[in-house]
Amino acid sequence: MSRKKPGRKTVLVYVEGPSDQTALVHAFETMYDSKSIHIEVLYGDLTSKRSVNPQNIVKKLGNKVSVFREKYSLKPEDIEKIICILDTDGAYCDERFIQERPGLHNFRYTEDCILANSKEAAADRNRRKAENMNRLAGLRKVTQNRKVIPFEAYFMSCNLDHVLQNKLNLSDAEKEKGAYEFADKCSQNRAYCESFFSDPSIAVVGSLDETWKFIRVDNRSLQRYTNLINCFDAGEDIDN
Repeated sequence: MSRKKPGRKTVLVYVEGPSDQTALVHAFETMYDSKSIHIEVLYGDLTSKRSVNPQNIVKKLGNKVSVFREKYSLKPEDIEKIICILDTDGAYCDERFIQERPGLHNFRYTEDCILANSKEAAADRNRRKAENMNRLAGLRKVTQNRKVIPFEAYFMSCNLDHVLQNKLNLSDAEKEKGAYEFADKCSQNRAYCESFFSDPSIAVVGSLDETWKFIRVDNRSLQRYTNLINCFDAGEDIDN
């Protein structure tokens, strides 16, 4: 979806899936209008993988950045900033917000609780994912060849589809359809992007530390929130 070959001063954005890339590319291109935006897909949730922990997640992210740079023959200084957008998936909820439903194959989400085949498995996933998200939320730089690249992590709660479409538990086809619809609305439409992401019903405004502290409380990581407007505000500062 990122159509141009990355060049100097690229803003590198990592998202979890292809529909996320589709949905957000025009918003980023519109809000960072003087920058080269490149959105890379992680093809999965890095923060919930069993092989990932707070001790190795930064290295695994750095490896992905290295592969990206090698693919396009970029130096570390060619990357202006790295942004990672994470779905919270209710990971900060404690066990009282998890309801066991035998027979479910996948987690299902409401704005009040997580439904899961095993309450124990869901709690274990939450613990692992929350610890990894906390590590990325507090990260401010990625080092490549002894060069420092600024890093910021933002959240979509409960997930990107929830924020952009106000719907949960969508099929892949529904995600893709909604992603294209949202992308069309954002294309070269700064007013729409600003209005949508600054809407008080979803926008969590403040420093990165403040917004991540907000989403960790009670069951907010299941509810419809995002702090992405702060990312776009920072982009305007860079452009100016």
